[in-house]
Amino acid sequence: MKRIFVKCIICISMLLVVGSGICQNSPNSKLKITGIYSNMQYNAESGDVLGQEIFIVFSRDGYFAILQNSEGEPAVPVVVPLKVLGSNIYFHVPSNLDSRGNFQGVITGAELRGAFSGNDQKVELKRKNSYWQ
Repeated sequence: MKRIFVKCIICISMLLVVGSGICQNSPNSKLKITGIYSNMQYNAESGDVLGQEIFIVFSRDGYFAILQNSEGEPAVPVVVPLKVLGSNIYFHVPSNLDSRGNFQGVITGAELRGAFSGNDQKVELKRKNSYWQ
């Protein structure tokens, strides 16, 4: 009888741990996916703008990412559909617009971290105002 009680306590504990992890990534969680994620900055020495921004927005057709990269001179922004699964995001940038390819990342309350498949570029962008604001 004591063994059954111990096994029940273990099972209940495991269910609580797994359940809390699932609830944290549910669509109703308090994590806000939309926002601006940026590391773009002005380099006074060279006069260049360096870095990138990813602006995630929501529309009647779902989520979209607006990307802008700058390696001295800001590139033309690109708009792509965005797939959101909990705190994970995925998008594809067409090769005729940008060679970096697919992006896979994770959003936390403070930042977006991930990588592009085309060049293995790692991305760590803080949630903050746009460079352009």
